Amino acid sequence: MSATIPLSEPSDSFSPRPVISVSVMTHPRRAAHAEALASAFEEFAVRVVTDPDPAGRPSTVRTAREAWKPFDHAATHHLVIQDDVFLHPQFEPQVIDAVAAQPDAVLSFFSEWGSFTSHAIRVGAFIGAAWIPQVDTYLGTQAALMKAGLAQEFADWLRGLSFEVPDDHALFEFAHTRGLKHFVSNPNLVEHDVGESLIGNASQGLRRATVFHGVSQAPRAWWQHQPMTGLRLLPAMHWSRPQPMLYAKPRRGVVRWDIRPPASAWGAFAGAVQQLVDDNLSAFVSRPGYGKLRAAVIVLCEQVAVASAHPGEHVSDRFGESCAIEAALTMVPGALRVEDGARDLVTDTALMAAVGVILQDVRRTLIPRLDPDTVSAYWSTSARG
Repeated sequence: MSATIPLSEPSDSFSPRPVISVSVMTHPRRAAHAEALASAFEEFAVRVVTDPDPAGRPSTVRTAREAWKPFDHAATHHLVIQDDVFLHPQFEPQVIDAVAAQPDAVLSFFSEWGSFTSHAIRVGAFIGAAWIPQVDTYLGTQAALMKAGLAQEFADWLRGLSFEVPDDHALFEFAHTRGLKHFVSNPNLVEHDVGESLIGNASQGLRRATVFHGVSQAPRAWWQHQPMTGLRLLPAMHWSRPQPMLYAKPRRGVVRWDIRPPASAWGAFAGAVQQLVDDNLSAFVSRPGYGKLRAAVIVLCEQVAVASAHPGEHVSDRFGESCAIEAALTMVPGALRVEDGARDLVTDTALMAAVGVILQDVRRTLIPRLDPDTVSAYWSTSARG
């Protein structure tokens, strides 16, 4: 995808340098990995927090109650990391820059590649947004951060919850009920490991990051770009229901987005998009599950169309373009992560090359001809910069 990627303008100033403490949540069965993860930090104060009842029923909340307690009085913010991730090579400096840009928000530095939020991140990556509002009813807790005072409040609040409640759903509810801004980073700054799940998620397939840009560091100014706002309709294909759909923002006061039947953002060009996909995926027609693979690529093209209609100001940026490419290439393996042969999709370079050609052609030949009114309904007027 070599076309220019539009970006929103960055803010003019940075907040004071944050001081960050870290808790690594773990279970005795993964203690060695947790200690290795903790040792990777050079600047942040870090501690390992072990499940206080490892023989009990698996529960993330039980450990989260302890992990979210700040322990460094000098820290302005507290970060909790789960033991089944690995860090970006430049994790600490990027987190410092990210938190300086969004000091008051609850931040998640991971979103798995088959979630509804992953699709919002892809649209955000196509418009060059560094911050994406979470559209799922949970906030990714693989690597989550908030102000130290809020972290203590959250730890106390968790004591009123049942162990049955997942900590990621608890974090979303906490942020929502308190009216806190909550964003997911683009790019993600941790990657999910492929080890054994201790809470029964093995049947959910690979849960990798939507865009883990592990080969380069975001420029400091990148994190100052304004969050994506105003998305009303999101073309999606959730891993648990691998079929095209629209994810629709609910009316004010309602938390859960609605699932609606699919509708093409391309209008009169929907057939041309499908033909372009068919022409470039012809080598894969005999593959089992081809229909779902084709559908995932068409949904990705829908997301490109939606991004092109974002009404905010656009500027170009090389780092943003590289994030957009990576986000696009996780679409198929993310949406199809529980399908037969899903693991092979991750390393299928021929398929990824075909997807890249499709997106390049869509942007070069179809986006310039797309009527903005066709996709204007996907955004609210609040998205204007």
